[in-house]
Amino acid sequence: MLRRNVWGAMLVALGVLATTPLAHAGGGGAGLGGVAFLQCWLIDGTNPPHELSVNDQFTNAQFARVGKARLLCTPADGVACTDERDPVTNELLMPECKGRVSPTLQVVEGDVSHLTCYERHDGFDNRSLATVKLTDPFGEQTVRVGGPRWICAGSTKECLPDPKTGETRCPVINPPTP
Repeated sequence: MLRRNVWGAMLVALGVLATTPLAHAGGGGAGLGGVAFLQCWLIDGTNPPHELSVNDQFTNAQFARVGKARLLCTPADGVACTDERDPVTNELLMPECKGRVSPTLQVVEGDVSHLTCYERHDGFDNRSLATVKLTDPFGEQTVRVGGPRWICAGSTKECLPDPKTGETRCPVINPPTP
């Protein structure tokens, strides 16, 4: 059930990412001019009584009962770690990276209409200690924010043919009419 709730949260997160492509430029995050990501935090939210007909490009319309709110995804900056130092003080410009160096992040162009989410692995203190009031299409709730667990990035998707049959497995399915 957690997997189903996670993907429901990711759908909402995609909407947030699509409306905040330059979240790093105007505040929030570190303001380092990095790539806009979403960082998703665990929450223990309410269980709304909603039932939906959900339709996407991988399936036809299906019944879905909305479960507990489990993730809160926030816009965040992402800048690859470097070991660059201040020329005057010789201090690391990114002390949180502790001198580690990562490959440069790629700029994704095209129809960035999907999210790719990655597990977060580090020694971060997994308690934010924040309590927030959330309002979404399912109502209003107050939750305590737990630890960050995922980093999500906007991505493009290309349907590829099955290597054995040549058939494309992700046809575009028309959304249901209201």
